[in-house]
Amino acid sequence: MGRFGIKHSAVLRHSETALDAQRHIEEEILASIHATSSLRYQRNLRTSINTLPFEIFGHIFELLVLDDPPDLTRSSLGWIQRTTHVCKFWRNVALNHPVLWRDIFSLGWKRVGVFLERVQSISIVIRSTTGPPSGRAYYSDDYAGIQKYLLDVGIINSHLGRLETLSLNGHPFSMSLVVQNLTLPAPELNSLELVASHAAASLHVFHEPV
Repeated sequence: MGRFGIKHSAVLRHSETALDAQRHIEEEILASIHATSSLRYQRNLRTSINTLPFEIFGHIFELLVLDDPPDLTRSSLGWIQRTTHVCKFWRNVALNHPVLWRDIFSLGWKRVGVFLERVQSISIVIRSTTGPPSGRAYYSDDYAGIQKYLLDVGIINSHLGRLETLSLNGHPFSMSLVVQNLTLPAPELNSLELVASHAAASLHVFHEPV
């Protein structure tokens, strides 16, 4: 092996050693973060408020749902942020209290599937104001708009068997799609409101973890 080959080999060994050292340090950092998170969780469990029974916490969160609903027009998560984004314990309480997630306030919201998953098998309420995508005028040959409303109808149809309240406000054409396509039984439905309005608000979408 020539002089150049020996130097090149030495450089490679040095580079590999440096990478191994970096990986080891990264592993130690991750382990430290995990340990710190675990200690904080144990500390939070011992604060006076977190000694309340789960049922009491759940009831308090139910009151917060009424007091601070999400507002898509202000990109506000409302009660969701004030319960699931505080600490691990509060998040666990909220995620395991299905009644908090039963009010589907917007069919067009990206996170509607998360609500339907967390509500588990209890009855649900759908209250949704919809309008032409991106605020533009709505036409009967608007393929994207028609697909959106058919998707909304598909969500409703999938859960009609446990739907307790349905309240929709949208463009007359979208409301006609709803009426034409909701054909399955709804044995638990006790409140139905369909409002057709040319002035239906456009959907404001924001993307936040819930």
